Amino acid sequence: MDVREAAVAQWDLLVARATGLEPPDLQQPTRLEPWRVRNLLAHVVRNVMAVTSALRRPAPESRSVSLAGYYDESAKVAAAIRDRAAGETASAEGLREAVEAAGKALAGVPDTRLVAVRLGNVTLEEFLVTRCVEGVVHGTDLAHAVLAHPHAWVEPAAVGVCAQHLAERVDQQVHITDRYAHFSACAVPVLDFVEWASGRIPAPHPELAAIRPVIT
Repeated sequence: MDVREAAVAQWDLLVARATGLEPPDLQQPTRLEPWRVRNLLAHVVRNVMAVTSALRRPAPESRSVSLAGYYDESAKVAAAIRDRAAGETASAEGLREAVEAAGKALAGVPDTRLVAVRLGNVTLEEFLVTRCVEGVVHGTDLAHAVLAHPHAWVEPAAVGVCAQHLAERVDQQVHITDRYAHFSACAVPVLDFVEWASGRIPAPHPELAAIRPVIT
């Protein structure tokens, strides 16, 4: 499964899981204060809609930011994003509509196409990597909020894309080749690695304790 298929599979899974939520579930607090589930769903909807919006714009002539640089820039706007989503709500139906629109927009578009997004110009494939990261990390956030098992809210292929990207960012910090493979050999479960690298849980292995999470 490629990056595009992984991203779409993760979106589809989130739609399926969100459809099973009851009204009280939407009011539950998340570990991303002050968001409740309804606010987090609104943020996920925006993440998916960003793909459709990007593909509606003319393709830029050149890249302006690397994938690593994209996340460096995202840290600068994290507070504004959190404040905005705190005033927004979404439902499973809203997420379904966003996913359907993104699927139609992606049809026939090559992964090498450049897209202009909020934080710079990247390839479509690179932007879809960020959508996998967002989908998986927020899938675990939603699972945590509604007391569900996190594995039920994430698509394995998307977890793999997410973990590989986060591992590359860890590599940049500690200058060790294939750090993800190293910690896999130490029996760190992949989803634990993702949750640690995104600042959700404490280090799941002693060797990670001295390294800071790469996305929060």
